[in-house]
Amino acid sequence: MYFITTSIALLVAAIESVSYWGFIANNFSLPSYFYYLVNVVVIWYRPVPRLPRLLLVLAKLGLILATSILLILAYLEVTHYPNYVYTVTHINLTTLQVFVGLLAIHAFILVLPNHLDRKRRLIFGSAIGILVSMGSFGIGKTAAFLLNSYHAIAPAPTLSYEEKLTRAYPGLYPALEVVNKLTPPDSTIIIPPQGNPWEFEGNAAIVRYFIYPRKPINSDFSDIEQLKKMYTKIYVLIAKGSWHELTNPAGYYWPKIPIPANRIWEINPSTKSATLHERPYDPKTDTWDWGLIEVKQ
Repeated sequence: MYFITTSIALLVAAIESVSYWGFIANNFSLPSYFYYLVNVVVIWYRPVPRLPRLLLVLAKLGLILATSILLILAYLEVTHYPNYVYTVTHINLTTLQVFVGLLAIHAFILVLPNHLDRKRRLIFGSAIGILVSMGSFGIGKTAAFLLNSYHAIAPAPTLSYEEKLTRAYPGLYPALEVVNKLTPPDSTIIIPPQGNPWEFEGNAAIVRYFIYPRKPINSDFSDIEQLKKMYTKIYVLIAKGSWHELTNPAGYYWPKIPIPANRIWEINPSTKSATLHERPYDPKTDTWDWGLIEVKQ
């Protein structure tokens, strides 16, 4: 019974690892955690058989292989883009962790000392197995973050703080430096919606860090009249968008509607300079990578 329920549980986890969480429930009526629970009940109430040495070695090798794969895929997920692993390999990292966790639990249950009763072996094996699964996934992600940080610092360790920020946020940081020069400290800056292609430009937390004490606000301009009543000095950040994965070019450039303005600036991040135009903003002609609008009150 142990081998049957364990094999079924591992098979269920493996299937959902290459499909999606809920695949078993949608196709076989019972959810995947039902099979995992049955497996746990069998281990709790039935003795765990002793395996031949060869099978124990194979179980250990299988665990090492599965853990290594999870670690590598976690690393690749961080170093590329969200959902990269599923897009390229069709492997679901969430359910793969379940598979590795189950495999680790059973591997440790089988190798734990025989003088432990089956309930203690289940408890200890489960704790160690979960740690192995979550730990390998976490190590892969941490290694990716550390390596990315190393690559950002190692090529030019003597850069100044401003040079490092420019390297980390090309375009955004120097453009916002110009915005700081053009706007008073108590002004309000309307920024793009938080989403692609404005990955950083629409992130109020990042923008606030660079323009403080100015206040960034995400707005679609439906509340512009209300904002005019609340704030006396309102500006709008012009941004093309730094995300390079959009398939529709029309998704770039913001704002997408005309804005009544006293004046607008076209910002050149490379030279940290701005060209002044004393006219309203027109999205049809003012298609700049970076710019600033002084909203007409």
